Parts: sequence; C-alpha cells; structure tokens
Amino acid sequence: TPYEKKSVYLSAIRVYCETLLNHYRNCYDAADPYTDYAGSYNFYGNVSIDWEYKQTELTEDTKTDCDMYNLKSGEKANEEKIK
Repeated sequence: TPYEKKSVYLSAIRVYCETLLNHYRNCYDAADPYTDYAGSYNFYGNVSIDWEYKQTELTEDTKTDCDMYNLKSGEKANEEKIK
C-alpha cells in the first residue's frame, strides 16, 4: 500500500480490518472455567501488518483519501474538545 509502515492511515486500516473480522466471530459454546476446553467460535483469524511490508507510490486517489481522513479526524478531535 502507499502508506508508511507506522502511519496513522495504515493503523486505521488495521483497526477497520480487525473490527470487520470480529463482526463475523460468534461464540456458540462458551468456555468452561473448570476445564481446559476453550470456547467454540465459528471463525478464527487475526489481522497484522506483514513484517515484509513494502510501501508503494502514493496516487492522487490515495492523497484524497488521506485528506478526507485528516478532515474527519480533526472533526472528531474538535467534538471531543467541546465535550
């Protein structure tokens, strides 16, 4: 992707992917605290940034997305200051 490895943009994408993944998890058999059996889930998985992550060139569309993210993040920060 065109984002730097430690950037807020890539971090936001990772958080979004984790949230999306967690919406598909459903525990249909809770864990028993008196045994070694874990709960049963219908879906297992994790989200991470690959250790061989390579940054690509930033396009105009991606710049626009970054500007929109910055604008929305600024609006949220202003709302929190008002509260």
